Amino acid sequence: MLPQTEKMLEDELEKYVTELDYNLLHQKWLQALGEYDSFYEVFDPNIQFGDETVTASISESLLDIYQDLKDFLTAYSLGDEMIMNDALADCVYHFEDSWGQRLVNVLRAVHMLVYSNVDFAKAHNDDEVQPGTGSPEWLDKFWGNNTEEDNNV
Repeated sequence: MLPQTEKMLEDELEKYVTELDYNLLHQKWLQALGEYDSFYEVFDPNIQFGDETVTASISESLLDIYQDLKDFLTAYSLGDEMIMNDALADCVYHFEDSWGQRLVNVLRAVHMLVYSNVDFAKAHNDDEVQPGTGSPEWLDKFWGNNTEEDNNV
């Protein structure tokens, strides 16, 4: 366990993961995970005793963790002792406050995906428009272009 560290600098440390970086990585994760991006949260301290089901995003969870760790590692690699100290203090705080629990929660979902033998290539190809076959099923449902199967349900 890392000891609590007091900040030495008055100013906040520079953030190295920009909003653009985050959004680009988020799109790549969403593209890779597709429909498998959402998972059920097991524990949410805000609704511990309620009946409400909460879902979370694998891509957002991993990117939030990545953002804090990349900011820490980049600041730490500068070699300035005061910046290194404050980077460690921020990292420990964010681990305790948010991404430590988030890491535990998303690990369960990632483990299940890795060992569930999901064929991501097939899952993505099913949603693509094939020449001569019309639009993806979700688009047909959105625009009301029902197929015979939809009418029989």
